Amino acid sequence: MRNFYAGNPEAMAKLEGIISDRDNFDGDIEAYWKKYKHTSLANPDLKHLTSVQIDCLQDHQPDVYKLLCRMGCYRYQAVPTIPHEGLICLMWDVLESQHNAIVERLKKYSLIKLTKGEYYLHPATREEAVSRLKDECGKWTEEGKEANRKAAEFWTNNIETIITTRDGLRAFEAYNHYIAIKEYELASNMIIKRRGNYWQHDESLGNVFYRLGLLESIKSAINAVINHIPSGYGLSRIHNILGDVYWLMGDIPRAICSHERSKQIATEFDLKELEAVAFFNIGLCQIDLWEIQSAVANFEKCIQLTKDTIYRYYTIESYCYLSFSNSVLGFKEKSIDFVGKVFQELDLTKNSAWATGYRWLSLGRTYINLLDLEKLFEMYRNALSYSEESHYLQVKANSLIGLAMIKRMQNDWEQAISYHCESIGIFKHMGARCDLAEAYFQLGLTYQAMGEHNQAKEYKAKALELFKQMEAPKQCDRVNKAFEQGAIK
Repeated sequence: MRNFYAGNPEAMAKLEGIISDRDNFDGDIEAYWKKYKHTSLANPDLKHLTSVQIDCLQDHQPDVYKLLCRMGCYRYQAVPTIPHEGLICLMWDVLESQHNAIVERLKKYSLIKLTKGEYYLHPATREEAVSRLKDECGKWTEEGKEANRKAAEFWTNNIETIITTRDGLRAFEAYNHYIAIKEYELASNMIIKRRGNYWQHDESLGNVFYRLGLLESIKSAINAVINHIPSGYGLSRIHNILGDVYWLMGDIPRAICSHERSKQIATEFDLKELEAVAFFNIGLCQIDLWEIQSAVANFEKCIQLTKDTIYRYYTIESYCYLSFSNSVLGFKEKSIDFVGKVFQELDLTKNSAWATGYRWLSLGRTYINLLDLEKLFEMYRNALSYSEESHYLQVKANSLIGLAMIKRMQNDWEQAISYHCESIGIFKHMGARCDLAEAYFQLGLTYQAMGEHNQAKEYKAKALELFKQMEAPKQCDRVNKAFEQGAIK
């Protein structure tokens, strides 16, 4: 047998595990070889041996065999290993008293791998396991579907709080299991499912992914299910999240389209919160297009819908952006008045991780226009501290832009350039086009202030190109005007 498998350690481990067990062959190598030699000789590779060993389990240990096959429903990709409880949930038709013994036998047979207390399948073993959960047409059998459902339920119940990217990816596995068996509405429910954490008591998985900077992943996930969801709360909420993702990625036309669709459904089904937040989000999009007057109108509409309701926190968030908008329009007293309203009810803006981080950023941008350097520094330091605490990558990068602008005002060129470059690296990694355009714009202004005109022109051109791609002509006008004031053409 050793010669037949050329001493392959993986093969020898599998053989030893199966043959030595007393419930299989009790160490009788001849008995094993007599039964499986003919099948083994047909193909000496490891993949075929795996198939033979699984056949052996099917003959002698049916409960162990079922567990092994059901483990094939796990993907072992973004989440490469499965905790013990993830195996236990797959034995829904086995007495609880037998669960641990079955897992121990499977470990002994070397058909599953163990690392740091968690389990995974060798790719050849998983391929064989999956094949036994599917029919001749490659479709999941009823047992295969149930295994995916149980695995999805496990991830849903097992991940109670999402702090890090690792937590988020594990929670997202439930979505992947439902997608595998084409249960799209359940998959979409995983995206909008809310969990608590240190910063927010009801953060959806969609919000988690853009907090962690996983924008492309959640965009693809939503687009895979959005046409399979019946109209109602779920569809309005999914469009809301998708609109946020497009906004954060700088695809403003698509963002507005998604938010308009969310608003339409919310109005049809009398979903007051989602209707109000659609107006708010469209206002955010218009700020990024530098259509400030239109943004003001949408924030005011959000306030009308939420001011005297349980959704008043959207009123305070709207005040925050009205303070910035009025500072841009030159209405200093109105801007200061709105800032005061925000600080009077600051706790209300802590209803979400997004609101907390972006509140500091918006107030920071307001104080830039109000030329209050002390408050400006405080806002951006708050934003940076919060972003590091909450793993909010996009807030961090925007905080760095603000700090770079402060350093430019102080003629601290080296630190300003360092902050600029770090923010640009983050935005590039995330695919956040609008924020990247702003980062290029501000870096160009810093080089202009340093007298480095060639580099200033380079980053001005990069900013203009991105704003043109975003269909934001008023942003282009803003960039050109800023550089003209600095005598750069």
